[in-house]
Amino acid sequence: MNGRRLSYLAVALLWLITVFAAFKAGIHFGPEAYADIDSPARVALLTRELTLIRHGKEDAVLRMKEIELDGQVVRAVTCESEGGCGYLAWPLGRSMDRSALLREVAAYRSAHPSVVTNGNFARHVVESTNWLHEQYGRP
Repeated sequence: MNGRRLSYLAVALLWLITVFAAFKAGIHFGPEAYADIDSPARVALLTRELTLIRHGKEDAVLRMKEIELDGQVVRAVTCESEGGCGYLAWPLGRSMDRSALLREVAAYRSAHPSVVTNGNFARHVVESTNWLHEQYGRP
């Protein structure tokens, strides 16, 4: 009977060690692997943007970047307002001053309003931008 309990304990301990090792490896290697997976698409996008700039279409690239910023503002505000960013950024969360970064975004959005003006996405952008201004102020 004691031998059986000891083997269950050994299996449970081995399982715990394996889960901990996988979790630790995921923390260290996960973000880099995610960035590597996304890199071919980012390289293609940057190539297209540079081509547009070289052909004198800076306004098109600027508009694309403004829309990209709007999407990231919505994501950042959703994460901040729901309180999950601190957990998602762990263990790096302590070294990143998110409030300073979001104050910078709020100041930029005050000087340069969103280019998206209609549709459901525009409503989310307006709500998120208003939240940014409420939390981090207008310059």
